[in-house]
Amino acid sequence: MYQKNFKGSWKLLFNNLELFVPDTVFYIVNLIFFVFVLNQLGLVNLLTSSNDLLQSKEALTQFLNSLDPIFFIKSVFYFLIFFMLAFLTGTGTDTAKFYMIRQLFLKKKLSFSDAFSQSARTFYFKLLGLKIVKFIVLIIPIVLIYILLWYIVPAPESFLEALFSKAILLIIALLLSLPFMIFFTLSFYFSEAALFLQKLSIKESLRNSYNFMKNNFLPLIFTILILFGVNLLISLFFNILTKILSPSIVLSTLSFIVVAVVALWGEIFLFSVYSELEKVKR
Repeated sequence: MYQKNFKGSWKLLFNNLELFVPDTVFYIVNLIFFVFVLNQLGLVNLLTSSNDLLQSKEALTQFLNSLDPIFFIKSVFYFLIFFMLAFLTGTGTDTAKFYMIRQLFLKKKLSFSDAFSQSARTFYFKLLGLKIVKFIVLIIPIVLIYILLWYIVPAPESFLEALFSKAILLIIALLLSLPFMIFFTLSFYFSEAALFLQKLSIKESLRNSYNFMKNNFLPLIFTILILFGVNLLISLFFNILTKILSPSIVLSTLSFIVVAVVALWGEIFLFSVYSELEKVKR
C-alpha cells in the first residue's frame, strides 16, 4: 500500500501543478506583509545590511543601543498583527489547497478559481475552528501543569530569581505535558483529511481522526515515519551540500523550494493513506 501511495502522491503532485498555487500565494502575501512591517518600523535596510550586523558584534550592539524604547512596543504590536494575518492567510490558502487535494481524490475536476471560491464558502471557518481547537487542546496540559507547579513551588523573593524560577517551571511543564501532546497529535493527525474528504464538522473530524488512530495505529506510525524519513533525507542532503559548497542565496532558495515541494507532497500522501484506509467514496 505504502509504495503505491508514495509513488501515486508524487504523480498526482507533478501532474497537477495547480496544487502549488495556494502555497505560492501564501509565501508572496506574507513576504509583502513582512516587508510592510519592516517598513513601518524603519528596518527595511536590514534586508540588505543584516549580514554586516550579524558578523560584527560591535555594529549589532551599536544598532540595538540606538533604538528607542518605544520601538520595542511598536515591534511587538506590528509583529502580532503580522502573525495574526499570516495565520488567517495561511488558513485561507490551506483551505484552497486541501480542497484541491480533495477534488483529486474524489475524482472531480480541479479548478484553481473554484478551489478558492468553493473552499472559502464551505471549509474556511471549519478549518479555522479546527486549528484553534487543536491548539487549545495541545496547550491545556502545559497550562494546567504549569499552574499546579506554580502553586506547589514557592516563588523566590528576588525578581530575577523569580523570573528564572518561572522559566524553569515552564520547561518542566513542557516536559511533563509531552506525553499528552504526543497523544493528542497522533489522535488528530488525520483531522484535516477527515474534514475535507468526508465533509465533517469540527467535532466529527476530531472524533473520526481519533477513531482512525485507534483502528489504524501502525499505519499511522508508518505514515509519520515515512514523512519524517523523507524530510530527514532532504535535510541531510542539503547539509552535506552546504559543507561541500559555500552557503549562498541560490543554495538557500533551492533548499526552501525543495522543502516546500516535499511538504506539499507529504500532505497529498497523508490524504492518500487516509482515503485508502477509510475507503472514502470516490
